[in-house]
Amino acid sequence: MRVLLGGFGMVLHCRKKTTGVHYAAKIQTKAGLLRHFRKKPANVVLEMKAYAQCHHPYLTSLAYACQSPTVATLVMPLSNYGDLNRVLSLCPNNRLCVERTRFYAAEIASGLIYLHKHAVMYRDLKPGNVLLNGNGHICLADFGSLAGIYSMCCGL
Repeated sequence: MRVLLGGFGMVLHCRKKTTGVHYAAKIQTKAGLLRHFRKKPANVVLEMKAYAQCHHPYLTSLAYACQSPTVATLVMPLSNYGDLNRVLSLCPNNRLCVERTRFYAAEIASGLIYLHKHAVMYRDLKPGNVLLNGNGHICLADFGSLAGIYSMCCGL
């Protein structure tokens, strides 16, 4: 089991017993979330709604969500090949070849265009938030810094 630690939670690789499907469970303490979003506490719910509303192949989506009195958990499809930081670290001189760079850039642009069409600004684009799945495609993650998300919550 892989565990990634964040500012106020962790991401676990998990498997649903009934189906055998693998997921990433983002487990966050409610106290940490409220401290992080102290100026806009409604954004805690908005992040979850953004994951639930996004239906695009290059954006992280929500499979399940649950909570306890102290913890909130978002369960998303597993991107099991790490992130772009990991890929870059394995490349000579930490650089991708031109063809691969164009491929990833096109997929990132496609995901951003989808969000912009829904009046949402993705504000945390960095190699650590560009995940790679088993098919070699990217998936933008970490919707905690979205802006303009209110239109998505209205069902756009």
